[in-house]
Amino acid sequence: NRARSRYPEFVRSALEDWGKHGEKLDTLMQQLANISPEDVVGINGHLRRATKRTLGGQLRELYLACVLSGPPANVSNVLGMTYALTVQMPLESAFASAFDAARYRVEQGLHKVGLKEEAAAPRSRYFGELGAMLKSLGVTTAARELRPEDGPLVAFQRGLRQGLAAGLQAWKTETSRFEAAQATEAQAPGQIPGRAGRVIRTPLRGLMAMDEVFKVVFKNTELHAQAFAAAKSSGARGSQAISDHMANTLDGWKRNPHTYAVDKATREALYWTLNIQPGELGRSLLRFRQHHPNLIWLVPVLRTPINSVNFALERTPAKLIPFGKALAAYAKGELSPRDLSAEAAKTAFGLLLFAGIAELVSSGRITGAGPKDEGKRKTLEATGWQPYSLRLGGDFHQLIRFDPLATAVFMVADFVEAMQGGMEAQEVPGHLLHALTRQLQDKPFISGLSGIFKAIMDDERYGPTFARRTLGAVVPNLVAYGARAADPRRRTPESFLDTLRSRIPGLNEKMLNLEQVPEYLDIYGRPVERPGLLGSPALGAAERFLSPSVRMPEIT
Repeated sequence: NRARSRYPEFVRSALEDWGKHGEKLDTLMQQLANISPEDVVGINGHLRRATKRTLGGQLRELYLACVLSGPPANVSNVLGMTYALTVQMPLESAFASAFDAARYRVEQGLHKVGLKEEAAAPRSRYFGELGAMLKSLGVTTAARELRPEDGPLVAFQRGLRQGLAAGLQAWKTETSRFEAAQATEAQAPGQIPGRAGRVIRTPLRGLMAMDEVFKVVFKNTELHAQAFAAAKSSGARGSQAISDHMANTLDGWKRNPHTYAVDKATREALYWTLNIQPGELGRSLLRFRQHHPNLIWLVPVLRTPINSVNFALERTPAKLIPFGKALAAYAKGELSPRDLSAEAAKTAFGLLLFAGIAELVSSGRITGAGPKDEGKRKTLEATGWQPYSLRLGGDFHQLIRFDPLATAVFMVADFVEAMQGGMEAQEVPGHLLHALTRQLQDKPFISGLSGIFKAIMDDERYGPTFARRTLGAVVPNLVAYGARAADPRRRTPESFLDTLRSRIPGLNEKMLNLEQVPEYLDIYGRPVERPGLLGSPALGAAERFLSPSVRMPEIT
């Protein structure tokens, strides 16, 4: 009862994530009653130690480590989060501040002329929060080290050290300080014991450590934005007075983390890193896979794609409908001014994104899903065209992996392509659903699900391909990307042995009594080759090994 009263939802979520239920729930809660609710690392460690190791769990963990071992997964994660931190989050903060200022003036005017009985709600957002966000990168263990004269570079160096310290702790302990049981979403980490297990889990530990770094930075950014708003609302004026007030506020939140501000900052960190608990439908999908852990063979990671789609939908013109509901909730007093301005910022960003992407699609700079007809697609591909790409400098750069932005951008691109193609209004929803499915197929963490659907619908055509690709995962992606780096030509394996050879460096060519793994040919019978970067074979190999973007030259 003590544990249930302290953190029932927290513990139940962790147990659900790891497939625990029944009589073990009460036993574990009794044991957890002696652990502080703030000690997330300790709770995670205890739950991991209490989890029974099974052969199936160990095989699933090995498979997941193989799938996530490719360097492009780590590169896309870092680039995507860096973009969100340095571009999108500050931009949306500016939009939110502008909306909040306009809201305050409108409410003031309505009150003065008698059209609104209540006085205007105080300002909740300020443009100065952008500067506070930069200073947030400089937070160390003492909030009072925040100084007005600190430049962004000095702040970044100090803030980066704090984030790296959190990432190093996650690397060592294999647990997150932000939430319980997140690593694999379907089972407890640490199924493979000992030093061998830690080595095998290196890709999982690396991804968790990088996530932890960005969570700390995002959380500090939101805390500083709120602290700046609190300082301005208190009447503090001048950089020194505002800095002193912020330091006092941050010190108070550090001493008492059980506040709305700290909880909101934590939620924002999870939201921007695509780790937040999804809505009811998403949670149902997660629970279903948690109760059927072998689905990890088909969908290694599920929460990230779900959150990526939700993140994208909140930044399209479709957001206008939920924003209308947010306005109604605010009018009823059910939504705070700060939260309303955040919803307005998402809507504004979505409209701005739509206008910009529509122009780029119209000019041929950005591509969507492309035609459904296979013949037309192959004809386009023979020109170097790729779906979900940016045409730049005579090359098509496929950017589908760069979330959280990529899904939103290419959803807009698909819509614009549908409109330009003269599609009837009643056909648009079906086209967009098909295009979204295509997007998810190209996501590295969910392609297995689309593969099995294709295999079920047309087993003769897609069944062998799906089986070869799934079984081929016994060769880690780290090795497979090494093979891709060494061989610039695309291959089409025709057997399981071909699949294995195509994923191991140096085994593509004819050897012993084995023929060369067949090359992929375009519609004109020409082999498709990924060129070297800047004409250099060495740089091209490095690009194929590290880059999450597939680059193809435009052929005219």
